Amino acid sequence: MGHNQADVDAFGSMIAAYHMADLVDKEAFLVIDEDKLDRTVGLLFNQVKQELKEMYEQTITSEKALEMIDQQSLLIVVDAQSPKVVMSEALLNKTEQLIVIDHHRVSEAGFNANFTYIEPYASSTIELMMELLNFYQTEKEVEFETLEANIMYAGLLVDTNNFTYRTSSRTFEVASRLA
Repeated sequence: MGHNQADVDAFGSMIAAYHMADLVDKEAFLVIDEDKLDRTVGLLFNQVKQELKEMYEQTITSEKALEMIDQQSLLIVVDAQSPKVVMSEALLNKTEQLIVIDHHRVSEAGFNANFTYIEPYASSTIELMMELLNFYQTEKEVEFETLEANIMYAGLLVDTNNFTYRTSSRTFEVASRLA
């Protein structure tokens, strides 16, 4: 799950998290309330519905997630610096196991997470997600569909203002992997 009015960085990061779970054979869902997507992501999500049917079938609303979640469930929140900005506070509050991955400075209202990876010097959450994928030692390799890679690349572009703000060699390495 990403933040309310999810942008391409949040959406792309959710896609990367989905693939991380797939690498270790865990069932994963993208929690998306369509009315809480920004306009650009709304358009991209319509493309996902048409072109990435398997992933779209693993997309649920926060309402459905609230029905499904149990003590064994893990919620990964991406690109959200505060519990107040997540797509569903109700889902966050019901979650017992939580991971937060973000590139913003930590706010005063922090998460009560089991694990956090917050790196304010990163250009985007996509950058962090792609770095985390490097640590997966599985026989499978993640292969992004073209649309997925384009969404993640767009997240880098937006959060770096076309590679002019908060970039590093890490940013360009990620960009080259997604191009």
